[in-house]
Amino acid sequence: MFKTTKPQNLNYQYSLNSRKKVCNLYFDYKNLQVGGMWSLFKNLKIGFHDIKNSEVPKNIKTFYRWIKSESRWKDLKQQIKKNKTPF
Repeated sequence: MFKTTKPQNLNYQYSLNSRKKVCNLYFDYKNLQVGGMWSLFKNLKIGFHDIKNSEVPKNIKTFYRWIKSESRWKDLKQQIKKNKTPF
């Protein structure tokens, strides 16, 4: 028997617009605050930013998956690798 990965509950489905908002906020937050994903996730859950709580993913894994699927994440990872490699 195969299990589906489609959410059974409509509350767990997010629009592409809310996903884009969260990703844009992360990359802006990363440039301004030099903060990590966990701190931004907690701030979003508290309601510190202008994004509604219903547009924020329920868990950190989904949040991380959204960020990693962005093309800007690949650029950021390349910069980190470049800075880590010795001369």
